[in-house]
Amino acid sequence: MKTSTRAMGEMTPCGRYDLFKRNYPEFEGTVAEALSLPLPVFEDKMWLVKRVFSTPLLHKFALAIAFSLDEGVGLDATLAEHLDEVNALGAAEDSEDNRRAMAYAVTKVYERTIFLSRDGVSNPAEILNATKVKQNEIIQLAKYISEEE
Repeated sequence: MKTSTRAMGEMTPCGRYDLFKRNYPEFEGTVAEALSLPLPVFEDKMWLVKRVFSTPLLHKFALAIAFSLDEGVGLDATLAEHLDEVNALGAAEDSEDNRRAMAYAVTKVYERTIFLSRDGVSNPAEILNATKVKQNEIIQLAKYISEEE
């Protein structure tokens, strides 16, 4: 799965795209390579994933994220609801509207998964560290899945 600075610019990016363009004006490569770059922050990397992944890949990605939780952290009712939504969208007709709805559902899944991965942590530094660890795991899952298509 390929992308480039130019292709990203055609996807109606937010203002932070200028930072990417300034640092990587001639980038052309795979999505996995783009996700490996040091500068885009987690949210920008997820923005890219949600725009280039097909509905079936977004479905697979959401499930992989949810099931990446540590053994001691189970799926709670909120995450289970988000997964039900993802599964319903995954079974629906593949359309641009459905892909957008799936992208939004994926956001809810990874946000809830990050929240759950910090369960029982109260120190702000530890919360930040747990968040970064889970974000890095999510990026690794995205890179792996992007290489399948």
